[in-house]
Amino acid sequence: MQRFSDNHHFTEKEKLVSNRKRRGKRQELQKEAAAVLGRANLACRNKGVGKLAHARHELLSFLSREIIGQEEAIGQITRGLIRSLSPLRDKERPLLSSLMVGPTGVGKSETARALARVFFGQGDAMVRIDCGEYQQGHEIAKILGSPPGYVGSDITPLLSEGNLSRPYSALRTALRNGQPWPSGISEEVISRSGGGAFAIVLVDEVEKAHPDLWRSLLGALDYGHLRLGNNKDVDMTQAVILMTSNTAELALNKGKACPLGFAADEGEEEKNSFLKSEVMRFVSKTFPPEFLNRLDITAFYKPLSKAELAKIFDKIMGGLHDRLLQSGFPVLVQVTRKAKELVLRETLERERGNGARGLRRMVDQMIGDPLADLIIQGDVFEGSQVNISLKRGEIFLSVS
Repeated sequence: MQRFSDNHHFTEKEKLVSNRKRRGKRQELQKEAAAVLGRANLACRNKGVGKLAHARHELLSFLSREIIGQEEAIGQITRGLIRSLSPLRDKERPLLSSLMVGPTGVGKSETARALARVFFGQGDAMVRIDCGEYQQGHEIAKILGSPPGYVGSDITPLLSEGNLSRPYSALRTALRNGQPWPSGISEEVISRSGGGAFAIVLVDEVEKAHPDLWRSLLGALDYGHLRLGNNKDVDMTQAVILMTSNTAELALNKGKACPLGFAADEGEEEKNSFLKSEVMRFVSKTFPPEFLNRLDITAFYKPLSKAELAKIFDKIMGGLHDRLLQSGFPVLVQVTRKAKELVLRETLERERGNGARGLRRMVDQMIGDPLADLIIQGDVFEGSQVNISLKRGEIFLSVS
């Protein structure tokens, strides 16, 4: 009887040891599986970071083609936007808030339109506030809405959630209908933005608005929420808020160092550095510190050089060709070097201070108007080539 008990006791010990061994092996397998899963997750995260790095490169390349001569400014905006999509993002603030300062016609508003094109496929797919229309305090109600019971309380404010989400909603509808993303950048950035209604808000010439508008935007810039007149909060944590200011013209007019919107090629880098410091000084005098301190970026857009205007000229002519093709009237327009030089020279002399807008007007007047006359008169046919050259010091058009 005693022997049986001893044998029984020995068998229980064996079972205990065996169970411990099995548990040890199971724990080892679990640790190994966890390590494999961790490596897989790390690989996925690294792959995601790699995609984000690619999106940054593609976005910077796209903006460099669209906004000529403003590498520093668009570099700041690109880095700020991509940073907000990384693990460093503060999810209680907008994706990006930027004040873009510089003379007129150098690409500030065009930056917002370029972002709308790359993200939504249309340059007007954003909420635009023209601050020249809101110079009186009571006019801010058009943007934020009126309190209940007041005049205009039944009117939808410009910064309502419905208006902000309209481009994003249209994009999602198009995707559900089988249409592709506007770009690979759009898919990567919007899918990482947090799942909300990605939006672009352009506040144009913000210095012209009544200071009440600046104060009203403080909550949106700091906490990502905007309080409307009816006390409803609008979520702006998925918004890219871009504000432009021509305050720089005060500094440039005062300095008279070069025509507004253009830079003298000689000593350009030193001159732009001086202008930037002057512009930033005027900006700090124009806007209150509590407004400027809530911005992610204050980007300086420098005056354009003649070489940069020449690139913009080529871009404008490319747009002219595109419009002819879209209208079903394909015509090849060739511009000689001397004709191009004359347009640039006339722009620098007659459109002082208007940058690319001034160049566009000169192209319309010196090339667009006579070309339209030839088309209307029936001298140009589909598939024709129009040669634009210089004859006796003036622009001359011939058809071949």
